[in-house]
Amino acid sequence: MIPDKFNPMKIAELAKAGKELKNELLLANKEIEEMVIMAESPCQTVKVLCNGNGMIYEVIFNQDRLNSDAEIDLSEATTEAIKKVQSEAMVISAERRRKVTEKVGLPSDFNFNI
Repeated sequence: MIPDKFNPMKIAELAKAGKELKNELLLANKEIEEMVIMAESPCQTVKVLCNGNGMIYEVIFNQDRLNSDAEIDLSEATTEAIKKVQSEAMVISAERRRKVTEKVGLPSDFNFNI
């Protein structure tokens, strides 16, 4: 009798499950890369847009706020907006990946570099 772990049918099932997992991870990573996340500085002077990986692709300055009499530290507002959007991106992408790991019982901090 062939031990269960060497059973060709069991190996084929594992290979199929591995392929399905890889495809789900690729899909999740693509969704994360294509999502748009926006955050704004507390003073509403700066908006920053990034993808789910935290890659910033647009910074928008509110000209009305900049032209107002309000004292605004533009550097600080920009930094706050960047930190906020990247933090949100980390949480959202981790949640999306966690949904994949739960299906197969992998730890939530599984390395997804595929």
